[in-house]
Amino acid sequence: MELALFDLDHTLIATDSSAQWWHYMSEIGWLKKESALHHQHAQMMAEYDHGVLDMHDYLKLTLAPLVGREYQQVSQTADAFVQQHLFKQLYPMAQQLIREHQQAGRRVVIVSASEDFLVRPWQQLLAIDAAIGIEIETQQGIITGQARTPLSYREGKVAVINRWLAEQGISPGDCYAYSDSHNDIAMLEFASHPVATNPNQQLKARALVSDWPIMHF
Repeated sequence: MELALFDLDHTLIATDSSAQWWHYMSEIGWLKKESALHHQHAQMMAEYDHGVLDMHDYLKLTLAPLVGREYQQVSQTADAFVQQHLFKQLYPMAQQLIREHQQAGRRVVIVSASEDFLVRPWQQLLAIDAAIGIEIETQQGIITGQARTPLSYREGKVAVINRWLAEQGISPGDCYAYSDSHNDIAMLEFASHPVATNPNQQLKARALVSDWPIMHF
C-alpha cells in the first residue's frame, strides 16, 4: 500500500497549531494573560526552530493549563478552534496535493508534533485516513499533564508511523513524505519520495545535499 505522509504546521497550514492554541487558551481564560509562562513558551518555540527543544519540557508547559480538565471538553473546544481559526490557514495547493494522492490510491496520513486534540480534527476536515498527534494521557477521562510515548516528534514520528501501519495491517510500498522542518528529517528519510515543503533553512540545505525535491505552497 502506498502512503503519503504530511507534517501539519507550516507544511499544510501557514501557522503553528500549538502556538495559536496557546494564545487561544489566554483568550478563553484557561491561561492568565499576565502569566510568566508566556515568556517561557516563547523561549521554547525558539528552541524548536533551532532543533534543540526538549518536547517533554514543552508538553509539561503547554499542558499545565489543562491539567484536571476533562479531555472531552478540551477536545470539543479544540475541534471548534481548528475549524474556526486553523482551517482557513490551509494552503489550497496542499489540499489539492492531498486529493491527487487520494486519486492515485494512496493512504494519506498527517503526522504532527502538536497535541492530538489539535491534530485529530483534520482527519474529518480533509477526509484522510488518519491524523496523528502527540497522545495526551488521561486518567478516567481527566488530563494528567503527561503524554504517552512514543512522541510523534523527530525520530518518534517514524515510530508512530510504524505503529499505525501495524495496527492497520498495512505493508508499506512507495511512500511520499512532506515537511517544512529539519525536525522531520527522520520521517523524510523513512520515505522513498521525500519532499522538502516550504522548507526552513536547515531543511533546505539538507534537501540540496540529498537531492530532495523542494516544493513551495
